[in-house]
Amino acid sequence: MNLKIEDKNAEKIGRPIIECLTEAYVTSDYHFMSKNFPELTKGITQEVFSEAVNDLKPLGKVLSIDFLGLFNKTDEQVLLWNVRYEKLGDDVLWHLFLTQHGSELKTTAICII
Repeated sequence: MNLKIEDKNAEKIGRPIIECLTEAYVTSDYHFMSKNFPELTKGITQEVFSEAVNDLKPLGKVLSIDFLGLFNKTDEQVLLWNVRYEKLGDDVLWHLFLTQHGSELKTTAICII
């Protein structure tokens, strides 16, 4: 069964993914991220992950995660999330890149701005 991501279901599909990923970064747990999203380890090495963790660590814990929208591309969907942290006045934009592989949905990339 192919699960098609559309505006009406994108938040429901993406929320568990973004919550797992933000938890992995806040707790500095590369093993947790790589176990739950093995496809991400192709682009996110332990070193890259550690650098991102060090950049995010001063922001503190996650206060809220708000879904902003869905962008459909030819081979993937991009879900945008506004993540608020306890020690930062500005918002942090997370991009989740999802790709359909047969009946399985894969998180193929993330971008944090």
